[in-house]
Amino acid sequence: MTQVKFAAGCTLLVALHTLSGVAKDVSCDTSSNCSANDDDEASLVALRARGSRQPKLGFDEKVQEIFKQLDTNEDGALQRDEALEAGLQLIRGSAPTSVLGSIPDKNELQALWGDSVHGELNLDEFMQAAELARSSSELDRMLWWKKTTTTTATWLSKTLTPQPVAAVVYSIGTGNHSAARLGLQACLSTWASNLPAGALQIIGRDQPAEMIYSATAWDPAPECEDSHAGGACKDAVGLVKGYKSGTGWVVLLGDDNYVFPHRLELALAQFDPQEPRVLGIPGCSAAQCSAGGLCGGGGQVFSSGALELMIRASGVEAFLAEQKKEAEEVGNFGDLANCRVASNRSLHVQELLGLHGWAESNEELAKDSLEALTFHYITPAQMFQVQKSLDSMPSALMETGRLSTSEYVQRYQQAKLKHVNEQQQRRTSLSALHRS
Repeated sequence: MTQVKFAAGCTLLVALHTLSGVAKDVSCDTSSNCSANDDDEASLVALRARGSRQPKLGFDEKVQEIFKQLDTNEDGALQRDEALEAGLQLIRGSAPTSVLGSIPDKNELQALWGDSVHGELNLDEFMQAAELARSSSELDRMLWWKKTTTTTATWLSKTLTPQPVAAVVYSIGTGNHSAARLGLQACLSTWASNLPAGALQIIGRDQPAEMIYSATAWDPAPECEDSHAGGACKDAVGLVKGYKSGTGWVVLLGDDNYVFPHRLELALAQFDPQEPRVLGIPGCSAAQCSAGGLCGGGGQVFSSGALELMIRASGVEAFLAEQKKEAEEVGNFGDLANCRVASNRSLHVQELLGLHGWAESNEELAKDSLEALTFHYITPAQMFQVQKSLDSMPSALMETGRLSTSEYVQRYQQAKLKHVNEQQQRRTSLSALHRS
């Protein structure tokens, strides 16, 4: 296949053909409805990418018209600026906007790509790229996302959309079983739905096919099993990826957490992220971690200063090995392993008031929703209910941040103490089972 010279854009679109593999055991009827045997969804993508479906009426003519309009000197080739504009028109008209976010203008795109656009893009190459970029049905998009999320689509989105460094990166560790999928979808539809670019990362082994709109946030961790031990692994991977993003804070969460991002970020604003600091619910397994113990269910918060000591000082591979070793020694509890790694750097866990690591009734959730930073063990239905109640509140009230009433603080401390004691008993039992 001829490689398109509009390197940074169209070459990627042509690469979809290569990534999809060779079609086999695929049949199409006269209405261009195609089906693939076995699991070969990639084959179906390849077949469609090669144009087996009949072109839309006037598609070729429209592509030719774009080329003709851009080829101002009528030399049969698009030069540098023309190629940039051609790429923008292809992307704007063909690629799913959910992965691209905001499309830059031509000047921004040129600054991003630099010398990667060589120009001299001829009509055949332009039409070929346009055909490969075209995706007219929901099934096409589902399959395209499933097979290219961690390769072409992610690269494309990060290339085209400048990614600002977020003040806080929320790292959700998740699995591919039904409860995790439902919980994650609820997170993405509620509290995480309006996070700025670069503020969310999802750490998991395999991305569920239906998670189309979260593609840019998915960070694959194939080495982490969907198990108790895999949770510790996802913590470590999340810390590394968050550290590499350059953010000020990394917050480790699960797919059963509800977060109040604005409120949490206001709480973190009182600290300097460059100072080594680990925030959370201290107390769990304190006898096994001289940093004070850590109950991770309500969220674990690490400053960039802490991650400098934990990761940069020894290197990524050494950190991952150390965290894995610590996890194996304490029953594969990720929060305790993180606590021990922090303790090895003489760091201590500091309480962050408002992290709820325990389950709550609907009445308790409603009562705490004005002051909590996070909830844990929360069902998808409860997430939507909390979100609905927040959406009905006056925006001015939401912007005030936390009320921090004495009643709430007292209620919080009582619930936290009960939670720490229950977790201690649970972990002691699980550790004994692990040793046996």
